[in-house]
Amino acid sequence: MELATFNPFGQDHKDLYRTLEWARTHQPIFFSEALDAWCITRYDDVREIAGDPQRFSSKSAIIRPTGLPPEATKIVDFIWDNLPITLTDAPEHRFVRRVAHAGFGARTTRRYEDGVRAIIQEEVDTRSSVSEFDIAEFAHVIALRSVLHVMGIDPETMGKWSGWLADIHSIMFGSHTHTSDELVASGKRCAPAIDYLIDLADRRIASPQDDLASAWGAVAIDGQKLSRSQLANLLFSFIVAGWESTADALSNIVHTLLRTGKWNDLVSGQLDVEAAVQEGLRFDTSVIGTFRTVVHKDTEFRGIGFKQADLLLLLYCSANHDEVQYKVPETYDPYCPRSQAAMAFGYGIHNCAGAPLAKMELNFAIDLLAQRFPDLELSGRLPPAPRQLSIFRGPQSLHVKTNSPGLPG
Repeated sequence: MELATFNPFGQDHKDLYRTLEWARTHQPIFFSEALDAWCITRYDDVREIAGDPQRFSSKSAIIRPTGLPPEATKIVDFIWDNLPITLTDAPEHRFVRRVAHAGFGARTTRRYEDGVRAIIQEEVDTRSSVSEFDIAEFAHVIALRSVLHVMGIDPETMGKWSGWLADIHSIMFGSHTHTSDELVASGKRCAPAIDYLIDLADRRIASPQDDLASAWGAVAIDGQKLSRSQLANLLFSFIVAGWESTADALSNIVHTLLRTGKWNDLVSGQLDVEAAVQEGLRFDTSVIGTFRTVVHKDTEFRGIGFKQADLLLLLYCSANHDEVQYKVPETYDPYCPRSQAAMAFGYGIHNCAGAPLAKMELNFAIDLLAQRFPDLELSGRLPPAPRQLSIFRGPQSLHVKTNSPGLPG
């Protein structure tokens, strides 16, 4: 198999798992000319590099788009210039991460349970009167409503945020597929998102409320607090990540449950919701991977000599299918205890601080869908439609049908 042209964000997206299965066996670390990056496919290798920030920097965890028109560059500059948690190394990262975790502790997260469950229940109820609906659309709505609720953002702005995030996603992850005019238009449309978050940061710092924006604004680490721009950037990062990755994870899990016949086990109580979600996160993770940059010259790893500034793509999706770590990894088996936790939320100092919230949403959503739609099945009308290619992996649409609309909650 030719790996020099490997591109999981392009032509290899469809057969990604088959390609990576071959690579893990024959060439577990290989250089992709298409990406200008080394690709890391095995679980232990991904974990070791992700856990070694001294040798492998996260400053290019997401590749910064270049050559953008000024209107789109404004969004990119805001992200990269204000200590984004995903793209910083120590010592800056240590401070931002401690602030983020202070707001996402177990006790704090539990405070949002009732609100998040009510949001998901409402969206399930809304679809109870129809015989067919789109799981991907449902997933994006509940993920966005939930993250806005937790952040303390006015729910009346839901429509605006839906549009803003679509444009932000196009700029950050799909600029190569858009014309300059399209990027100008996207930049102009989503510019108010930055102003909104800076204004929210100002208001929550001045007058705290019972929400995550206020909690983060109040946290002091060694006497230091986030600036208004840093707080706005942290909110921005979690909205973007919490919306897309959680929505795609839910779509992927529902798709897997339905096409493997495990939905019936879930409905009957044979299959535990949490086990279904955990195995779903491993089996078809919603984040393909992230990049690292080699810090020092002449860095050797597994017999390969990396050069300073070399890019490494840590393929979480491949690590989660590593045959050494998982028995029959190409099979979705929620009944089989897995010896290693899936890297659906990263690893090391950059593991996702919002993972408890995402898991809460996923568990609630799967549980409530199974209760309301016991006979849910994939619609034969349209196959799952692939979405614009990016580091996120999930369907643009996933049509399902039910013969039991109108069942009481």
